[in-house]
Amino acid sequence: MFLFKIKNIRISVDVGFLTVLAAISLTGGRLSGYSFAACIIHELGHLMQIYISGDNVKSVAFNVSGIKIVRNENRLNSFYSDMAVLLSGPMANIAIALFLLILNQGCFTSFIAVNIVLGIFNLLPFGSLDGGSVLKLLVYNCFSPDRSRSILCFLRFFNLCLCVLAACLWWFSGIGNISIPIMIVYLFITELTFR
Repeated sequence: MFLFKIKNIRISVDVGFLTVLAAISLTGGRLSGYSFAACIIHELGHLMQIYISGDNVKSVAFNVSGIKIVRNENRLNSFYSDMAVLLSGPMANIAIALFLLILNQGCFTSFIAVNIVLGIFNLLPFGSLDGGSVLKLLVYNCFSPDRSRSILCFLRFFNLCLCVLAACLWWFSGIGNISIPIMIVYLFITELTFR
């Protein structure tokens, strides 16, 4: 693991992150570069909204499961600023895609698609994704703690069933794209282990 600081922000880069990055770059050429750029846009969306909300970043960790931003208080000031920070990453991807669509440049078609897929994917209601965090925030804000736990427990079970269904559909469809089962396994494992 590599550790360093930039303006009191602790940056850690795990060897697993570098391995995944190397594997992606070996497999895909331009598409992997677009994916990496879309991920940077996504995280910059979160960072910008954190600073707009008046909060500060304590650390940024690059690991196998992605990029994790931790704020100084490890929580936001209010429900609305929490929601804004959580939604700002996917919205940054969708906004870039819409901007490039408006420009109507054919050379950006793949980059537009990658941003739309990443933005929508992160809105899925899985616990490790932004959509799951938004749903958790809504549930805890609208229901009692006991009711919230049972709703989130049901949602976890539903998400696990959804992963199994998606894996079966992929298996029987004959789609040769290996990134789909990798994403399904990632979502399944993180849903089992995410709190």
